[in-house]
Amino acid sequence: MFLSNPPIMLMDEPFAAVDCQLRRRLHQELLDRWEQNRKGVIYVTHDVEEAILLSDRILVMSAHPGTIIAELAVPFPRPRAPELAHDPDFDREFARINNRIWTMLGEK
Repeated sequence: MFLSNPPIMLMDEPFAAVDCQLRRRLHQELLDRWEQNRKGVIYVTHDVEEAILLSDRILVMSAHPGTIIAELAVPFPRPRAPELAHDPDFDREFARINNRIWTMLGEK
């Protein structure tokens, strides 16, 4: 439970320091809480798989200066579960988004 009831949640790599199994449980917890209250969440991550699983849209930022250089739609309907990451459609979307990000950032 949260101590306050903010209109939007700001999360900056909240699960980066936990092991894979706990991360999956926390992803599900976040997805469940979002389904319950539908509040906005700004979620910062460097993990493309995590961004696809948790997001409806992905904003890509440049390094210096930190500006938004793209907005990418995530095509999967809600509700979502962590098992989505094992679906072949997820793999294709991961490759598409990951390639777009690397192309925009000028790297391969």
